[in-house]
Amino acid sequence: MQPIAPRRSPPVFRAIPEKEPVVRLEKSNILLIGPSGVGKTFLTQTLARILDVPIALCDCTSMTQAGYVGEDVESVIQKLVQAAGGNAEKAQQGIVFLDEVDKIAAAHEGHSVAYRDVSGEGVQHALLKLVEGTVVNVKSGRKGVGAQQDTVQVDTSDILFVASGAFNNLDKIVARRLDKKSLGFG
Repeated sequence: MQPIAPRRSPPVFRAIPEKEPVVRLEKSNILLIGPSGVGKTFLTQTLARILDVPIALCDCTSMTQAGYVGEDVESVIQKLVQAAGGNAEKAQQGIVFLDEVDKIAAAHEGHSVAYRDVSGEGVQHALLKLVEGTVVNVKSGRKGVGAQQDTVQVDTSDILFVASGAFNNLDKIVARRLDKKSLGFG
């Protein structure tokens, strides 16, 4: 008498779909508004950990225009490349967290026309260029030939930018605008 072999389930076959069109979603960035200590940074770090992507944290109050003492906008991308272990392709799928972005938008009152705002409008324009998507040359953090760092190109088009800030008095500005009587069809 031969032992009875266990029944095997028939293999499961899935229909291989014909080439489906690739859906390309436009990049959307995020603005987190809230007072200090509510968890904006923690939320973004947790998101990066869950998605297994590199993250670069940036304090916008320390940023200046290129050529001035301080951190320039492109150094944020360099931090992201370093967080990705020097891998530019991995960095291009990462997250840049811009903390206190509301501080660079604040007007500097009481200054003459000759006042040079190296941490305000110039930084805003440079950040806008990155957020909209551009190619940036940055040092990878890895040593190349002759102990110099390799330079890599990073396309910021697919990097998720998360801007955050307290945006103090924003509620009052919105309320004031809503209280105004509109003319015409309002």
